[in-house]
Parts: sequence; structure tokens; C-alpha cells
Amino acid sequence: MIQSPVVICATAVYVVLFLLFSWATYSPDAAAISAVGPGSHRSGEASAAASLQERCSKVVEMTLHSWRGYARGAWGHDELRPATNGSLDKWGHTAVTAFDALGTLIIMGLRAEEQEALQMIKEAEFSPEWKASVFETNIRHVGSMLSAHALTDDKYFLTKAVVDGLMGGFNQATGIAYHQVGFGTHQRENEGWCNHKTILAEAGTLQLEFRYLSQELQNGKYGRQAEKFTDHLLDLVANG
Repeated sequence: MIQSPVVICATAVYVVLFLLFSWATYSPDAAAISAVGPGSHRSGEASAAASLQERCSKVVEMTLHSWRGYARGAWGHDELRPATNGSLDKWGHTAVTAFDALGTLIIMGLRAEEQEALQMIKEAEFSPEWKASVFETNIRHVGSMLSAHALTDDKYFLTKAVVDGLMGGFNQATGIAYHQVGFGTHQRENEGWCNHKTILAEAGTLQLEFRYLSQELQNGKYGRQAEKFTDHLLDLVANG
């Protein structure tokens, strides 16, 4: 049972959007539209329900195909190379696909695959030398763990949320997050591709996860860190 209204897994959002798209593009068959008589409405409802179930089953089938391909070809690695069934590690060799997928597997009730993802997550190690993207690590690793906690109420996911590795990635005066931070060294930088500046959309997307983690741990330091940026923006608007 969901214990919190906050479910923030990006992959779960993907599934919701996929189902909404299926619903939006659904149109009943011509026979259901043209049928006339007392039973026509009931027949149309049954047809619509059957079609929706078929669409949902197809989504599950596609998810299983994707997950099994990853597990078979890139177990414990960050990404699958689908053309070669090889693996790619661009995110610190932290099994980021398993983090991405966990919330979706929980929602779909795919328990065997959920346990596979959980095994990879438990085995994932975060090197102190890893130069982590603050934004990507927050939405993919942190967000996925907090979503899993919200869905299961399992406190383990709060300990695996890895926010502490990102805490050195902020300008303490303004609360603005840098693009990249050394996970253990706390050396931070904005890379050349973003003109050595912080991207507003990245810095402004940390508040939900950090505040939720503070709420669940009853430790205000994460929320306070994220709120510094909000306060800084409001101050700029007020004072120019």
C-alpha cells in the first residue's frame, strides 16, 4: 500500500504517461459506436474495458522485454547497448538502469524482476572518485529510492538515497548546485558544455527529493540545503 502521496520515480511517470497516451488515442470500434438499443452502452463499455486491458498487458510485455534484455546483457552495469547486447557505464558503474526501473517494476507487480533490480541496487557501489552529475544523480538514484520507499514503506531505500554524496555540490552562499561534484572529494564544477554556469532547470529540480528525504528521516539538513536556492531566487526577484 502506498504510504505517501509523494511518488517521484521518473520511470513510474513514464508508465503513467504511456497509459494516458493509450487512453487518449483509444477509440471504440465502429460496431460499438453504431450499435443501437438497450444493450449497446453496456456492450461498448465491455469492449472499451477489454481494449484497455489489452493495452495494459502490452505495456507490461514491453517492460519485461526491456528489463530482460538489460538483465541478460548488462547486469549491474549502467546501460545496455541494445544493438550488441553489450554494456555501457557512463554513470559511475552504479547500475543506474536498475534504479530507474525499480519503481515501475513495483507498480506493475513484477516481483521477480523487482527482486533482480533490488539485488543490483544493493550491490551497487558509489566510488568516492566518481564525478557525479548532481541533477542526474538526484532524479535517477535519489528519486528512484525515494519512490520505492513511498511505494513500499521500506526504510532501506532511505539509506540508499545517496544524497550525502551530493551535499558538497552546492554554493553554500546561494544554494545553487553545481553541475558536477566528486562523490567523495566534494570537488565541484560546471562543465564547458554549459558555459561553466549552472543550468537553472537543474538547480531548481532538487527541492522535492531533498525536502521529502528530510521529512522521512526527520532531519532537516537536506531540505534546508535545497531551500537555500529557493530563498536566493526570491531575494533576487524582490531586490533585483
